[in-house]
Amino acid sequence: MSASTALHRTLRPWIFLLLTAASLARAADAPEPGAPQVRRDTAGVPHIWASNRRDLMQAHGRATAQDRLFQLEMNRRAARGSLAALFGPSALGADLQARQAGYTEAELQAQAQRLPPRVRADLQDYLAGINAEMAAARAADALPWEFGQLHATPQPWKLTDALALGSFLLRRFGERGGQEAENLAMLQRLQARHGVDAGRQIFDDVRWHNDPAAPVTAAAPHAMRRRGDEGVALTGLAQRQAALPARPSAPAAPAAAALWPRRGGAARRGSVAVAVAAARRTGR
Repeated sequence: MSASTALHRTLRPWIFLLLTAASLARAADAPEPGAPQVRRDTAGVPHIWASNRRDLMQAHGRATAQDRLFQLEMNRRAARGSLAALFGPSALGADLQARQAGYTEAELQAQAQRLPPRVRADLQDYLAGINAEMAAARAADALPWEFGQLHATPQPWKLTDALALGSFLLRRFGERGGQEAENLAMLQRLQARHGVDAGRQIFDDVRWHNDPAAPVTAAAPHAMRRRGDEGVALTGLAQRQAALPARPSAPAAPAAAALWPRRGGAARRGSVAVAVAAARRTGR
């Protein structure tokens, strides 16, 4: 088996998972057939109803762009090796590595031609949804705040952009493991020294699933919990899902939004915001 064939087989399920992971649909209580509908629950999670596959993927793309337009752009630039265009010489090392390890445009186009027809159609429809939401945001002067600060304008997504990002994510999480290997080694050391149960408890104390001090936009009952508490405060989840509101409802959003101006930012459309502790700032 050639390296390109092996990569293609590896990418195929990854891309499909990447596209469909956040698309949640319920047969019961679904709207009448027609235009796709995206409803967000009280935690802001999008739930998508559609009468056909194309509408589903396009609605998924729009919902993703609403939440992560800036993150999408940063990941695309990281995968393509063009971060230095925004951040200057400090990003040249990452760009060089991405271009050395990644594929050329011609190689990505060849991969796109070998995608199974359904996967290619799903991916194109998903990107069409992202591009439609991006165009709407640009027309309304409502791009995420970070674009204005960086004097950047996002360009429409191409199929080869998505493939470049897929291989980039495989390298990031497949080769280096996202610290999973280090976490496993730590867990094994703790369990060898303190026993299986006590070692796991210590591990859970130092490797949290969630930082309770981080600002959130969801109300406290919907916030993520630490490992072992998954069953707490979930009573009535099925009832809440069956009664999804037609529009987003986030009671804590105003309070959370008020935090960002104090950190030098502004609360606009959904994107990834980073807060830096005062002790880590350089004074600039």
